[in-house]
Amino acid sequence: MDDFLVLSDILLFAEASGSPQHDSLTEITPIDSSNSPDERRELVAGRVGATAENCGVYHPDPRLANLGGARRRMRTGAGPVAAAAARRRPTRRLLLVGVAASMVPDLDMISFKLGVAYADSMGHRGITHSLLFALILGVLGFLLAKRLNARPWVAGLFVFMSCVSHGLLDMCTNGGLGVAFLWPLSHERYFLPWHFIQVAPLSLKELFGPRGQHMLYSGLHGVWLPCLLFAATLTAVRPSLKELRPARAAAPD
Repeated sequence: MDDFLVLSDILLFAEASGSPQHDSLTEITPIDSSNSPDERRELVAGRVGATAENCGVYHPDPRLANLGGARRRMRTGAGPVAAAAARRRPTRRLLLVGVAASMVPDLDMISFKLGVAYADSMGHRGITHSLLFALILGVLGFLLAKRLNARPWVAGLFVFMSCVSHGLLDMCTNGGLGVAFLWPLSHERYFLPWHFIQVAPLSLKELFGPRGQHMLYSGLHGVWLPCLLFAATLTAVRPSLKELRPARAAAPD
């Protein structure tokens, strides 16, 4: 049964990717109970491999590990990047890299230990919080898209937005220096007009004290709760949007 599920998954993926299926796919040998398990496995493997080759894609499903014929054919495909083209959710690797990119800017906290002044460009909320730094990380995400199993522009944009969100949220805090968001074009520190996030204390003692608790509370209702509500709304309306697409496509010009 797993072989048939894999075949169905691959065929649905071929349709979702928008690639035309080859006519030879219709000339297939029937699979029924008269075939032995090994014969059924080889027939399914051949169909899966043919679908992948003609669509130019690779389907990284672990259930294909034992399908020898399909495995050899799939190595000639376009790789994980093409497989991710039909995905509508970020891959696990991309999500982990996005989380890391959102925290990387605060590595500049080490500047305090090195004696760098807070207001210096190399200090806290300086270069690593700038738009340019986020753009550099986005370019790295674009170049490493194959390793992230994502399309290049999706990986680059996701990593860029994850990193730039850190600086934007720091600009919404109610304390500390501003963010050198436009470095190196400007060394000025910026804040946004809205200061709904409690600034994080710089010492561990204060971080685990009342100030730290206040910071977590402000981040919860000022950032996380709105994001969760937004995600829940998108999830709720997504089925309705899917139903509207065919009707919109069929409407006359």
